[in-house]
Formats: sequence, C-alpha cells, structure tokens
Amino acid sequence: MALPPRHSFKPVLRSLAAALILLGSACAVYRTPGGAAPADVMTPPNPAADGAIPVVPTPARLVMMRVQGPGYRSPSAQGTNCGRYCAVAETDAVTKRMLDAISRWPSIAQAEALDAGLLPSRLDSLTDLRWAAAKIQADVVFVYTLETSFVVGGRALEPDARLPTAKPAEHGARIDCVADGRFLDVRTGAELGQARATASRSLDDAWGSIAQLEERRVQTENAAVDLLLADAQALWSRLVNGGSSS
Repeated sequence: MALPPRHSFKPVLRSLAAALILLGSACAVYRTPGGAAPADVMTPPNPAADGAIPVVPTPARLVMMRVQGPGYRSPSAQGTNCGRYCAVAETDAVTKRMLDAISRWPSIAQAEALDAGLLPSRLDSLTDLRWAAAKIQADVVFVYTLETSFVVGGRALEPDARLPTAKPAEHGARIDCVADGRFLDVRTGAELGQARATASRSLDDAWGSIAQLEERRVQTENAAVDLLLADAQALWSRLVNGGSSS
C-alpha cells in the first residue's frame, strides 16, 4: 500500500505540537516556597535572663546567614545542612546589596556572609551558627528568615503548596513576606535584639505564568529584606550607642 506524501504529515505534526503546548500550559503549576525557620529555633535561650547584660563588641566583625525551615526549597534556592532548620545561600546580587548596606552601619569593622563550609552537616540550633562564626573570630551573627505566604481567597496557602496558573486569576490575591532577623553575640549566645519587617505585593497582574509568579515572589522578598535592613540598622545604632534594643 502506498504511503501518503511526506509533506502531508506536516499539518498533523503542527497540530499535535500546538495541542501539547496548550496541554502543558493548562497543567502548569507553581510551587510556593518552603517555610520560615521555626520560631523556637529563632528564639534562643538568652543569658541576659540570668542577669548578664549583653554588650555589643565594637567595632564588630559581623557575619550574616539566611535560614529557613526543614527541607526548604523555592524555584531559585534550596536549603542545605538541613536539620531542625536549613541554611540558604542568597543570590550574589542580594548578598552584595545586604553587605554593602551593613558595612555602612556605625561601628562595623567587617561584614560578610557566613561561609556554609564552616557549618555542621546538620543545623539544629543557633548555637551551630555561633560555633561557625567563632571559627573566623566574628563578634556578632545576624541571622534572618523569610516567611513568604501566597494569600488566595483570603487564605494563606501552606508552604510548598501547588498553585495552578491556568485557573482564572483570584481577585485580591497577594504575596505577604515577613522578614525576621536577630543579632546574636557569638561569645555568650545572647540575643542582642530583633528586627522585623513585612512587605506585600498584589498577584492580580502576575497570575498568567510560573515566571510571573516567581518574579513577583522575588520582588516581594527583596522588598521585605530591604525593610528588614532599615529596621536592623536603626536597632544596631541604638545598641552600639548603649540604648535599648526594644
């Protein structure tokens, strides 16, 4: 039996390719990021409760580290050294922006990101960060975590939720990001102070694709980090001038 001419298959192949593209678009699902580091991890026992008064060593060598909940992952990052919490490496651009800002704070001798190579294989308490910082003779650790929530239909989705992008946009949907940062004295483990900031961005015009949702998440988290740094700078200035951390 004679086969049809080869060119007669081309319209069929084009239709099949278009159908597959439409099917892929209809099935596209955005995975929301993992959760923040647990609250009990971010609130270490404070020696000041036993009578000791935390004193900020100045000029200080400060190291910073972002931490998140166990098994953290997002479209652009994945947690490492996971135990009760994980270390997360920021992008080079975010790290540089943060360190440039911190290095201009008063009484900062040096600011750097804490090298993940100094960390134990499993992170269970903030003492693990202190021990790593002590290896390079740092004075203060600035540890922070981000709690990013996709709010749809008035309800915050759980971390690692699946968000179909093909469904109609939910009016009023938004991303909330709460940034929580703590200053820890490396020598004593005292919490010198807490900084906190919140940023929100609408999802009304970012529902069409995974790329748009991810871009809006990154924008929201960057805004929260910038606000956190502003609050942390004000707190640090009070600390080095002998004022209260509250």
